[in-house]
Amino acid sequence: MNYRLWLHGAASRILLLAIAVLTFFVGPAAAFEAEDMLRRNTSIDGNGTPYRVLLPDSQQRAKPLPLIVFLNGSGQIGSDNEAQVTQNTGSLFANFLSPEHLARQPIFLVAPQSRTDRWNPDEIIEVVAKVRAEFDIDADRIYLTGLSTGGSAVWDTLKAYPDIFAAGVPISSGSAFEGLDRIVHIPLWIFHGINDHATDRRYGDGGGRFGPRWLVTALLDLGGHPGYTEYDDDGHNIWDRVYADERLFPWLIAQHRPHITPAQSVKTLQ
Repeated sequence: MNYRLWLHGAASRILLLAIAVLTFFVGPAAAFEAEDMLRRNTSIDGNGTPYRVLLPDSQQRAKPLPLIVFLNGSGQIGSDNEAQVTQNTGSLFANFLSPEHLARQPIFLVAPQSRTDRWNPDEIIEVVAKVRAEFDIDADRIYLTGLSTGGSAVWDTLKAYPDIFAAGVPISSGSAFEGLDRIVHIPLWIFHGINDHATDRRYGDGGGRFGPRWLVTALLDLGGHPGYTEYDDDGHNIWDRVYADERLFPWLIAQHRPHITPAQSVKTLQ
């Protein structure tokens, strides 16, 4: 028997076992750390809107870069300037903002934190203005995405400021019909789960916000070209699946303002 070979193999097996045990107890290395993001507030005294900024590498900032604005859901409201980038963001940072995607297109990302369960579009725009004042942002490539109440804020903010954003991605959310005519020109990719009981795909939340099926139908009737993906085996918490969709990042960064051509419809209503 080749004892040297056998010992080598045994040592390798022991090493692999040790790695497996450490991985089980410690967990895999995190793809993203919240502390990597700058901490900011719209007010000097800290009583404004808290927000975090993810920066591209310094050598990538030789020219203006796109800005993605991410809006948290109701489970992350507060003022700690932490929850909005540590909860429900795993796939956003690991998949959507993967190293491969960011190598293709470096971006800035800003994540404000809502202090209440209903976003104020004016506060979101104030955060965008602060980021634009501090960093070199491509004004024609500012994108808005959010989940749950943050998704509803995407609708509200686009309606209130229809000339600011190049595209919007609302997830698991609803909106009123009022103001849809102001955003017909904006490229949208809307995501929803067929079993979403928090926001019904047709009737919405019962509080004046209707679901995406009726909103998309209304936008189509107005001459819009919204993209719509509906998961037939999911409920409200679909954002990890959405941000893991390999089509989303390339589609988003391809959108520019002014919107010369209609957005491509990704999926039509069934």
